[in-house]
Amino acid sequence: MEKDSTYMQRSIDWKKVWLLYCKKIGMIFWLTGMAAVIVAGIYRVVKAINSEGQLYRVSSDYYITFNFDEHESGPDYYNAYTWDSILRDDPIVEEALAILPKDYTKEEIKASITGEMLGDYRILTVHATSKDPVRAEEIAYAYTQSLARFAEKIDMLDTIEIWSREKCQPVVEKDLTGNALLLGAILGFAFSLFAVAFFCLLDDSFYIECDFTDCYEIPFLGMITKKGSAFCKQELKENVSYLLGKDKTYYCVNVAVGKETEGSVFEKLKEIHNGISGELSLQGSDLDTLRNSSGAVLLIPWGEKNGKTVKKTVSFLQKQDCIIAGAVIYQADDRFLKRYYSIK
Repeated sequence: MEKDSTYMQRSIDWKKVWLLYCKKIGMIFWLTGMAAVIVAGIYRVVKAINSEGQLYRVSSDYYITFNFDEHESGPDYYNAYTWDSILRDDPIVEEALAILPKDYTKEEIKASITGEMLGDYRILTVHATSKDPVRAEEIAYAYTQSLARFAEKIDMLDTIEIWSREKCQPVVEKDLTGNALLLGAILGFAFSLFAVAFFCLLDDSFYIECDFTDCYEIPFLGMITKKGSAFCKQELKENVSYLLGKDKTYYCVNVAVGKETEGSVFEKLKEIHNGISGELSLQGSDLDTLRNSSGAVLLIPWGEKNGKTVKKTVSFLQKQDCIIAGAVIYQADDRFLKRYYSIK
């Protein structure tokens, strides 16, 4: 009844995969939204854990005069990249530490000071940051003197003079929650696209006729749709009338009990063929009745990821010497079938 393993090598039905993909658009957007919220939540938690409380900053601009007469390459060494590190080197830090009160430490000064050059190699901006605005002011003032003394000791430099100093200001941390939401949405969207495509390709559900006929050498009788498609109903009627023949007795076997109101599928089939006598289970005396009949009609719910269940049911019926006369897929999606078969 089951075909050999070569059916697994059949080509992918991309139209079916695309239609299944379209049915999952809502899931893609849901996963995208969830990922955005999760990443933003992680960002907020990490930010809260690492928060140092309110910080205060004093920013000072210094004008640097180079000794070009003896050292033309001064700006090449004392540049935007090196100054941020030089400002925390021992010669400058120790000069500042000697000026400050004794309760200051070298580690505190190094943690407080940062530097940058925004364009002109002669203009150095130094930031002194602390939880205490008074200490930020004191460190900024100490650096005015320590930088001046540092310039006196370096041959490449003539002077480093204070040019301007801003008032101490609270540091307003940039909120990147929006960026985290966007990053999460991008990652979630990319992941969901791949995940949905992966599961669509591995989906062993029965959606169309060839999903069944490619796997089993069992007559496929047709489909019963949710909205009673006239096209499917006519095809099912013709196939049942011809393939099952007259004056024979058949019984329905539902591979997924409880997916349909009891008797509803059976009643629809009985309207087409009087020989379909009822539904049977796969146990006890029902199997004896099934063996003594003309065969079983498998009832397979549409799109329920039940490929393994159908395979097991077919195998069980074969072991019990029960004839499988045909298969019917029920609860099929009318819109999906119309799009797949281009039915107007």
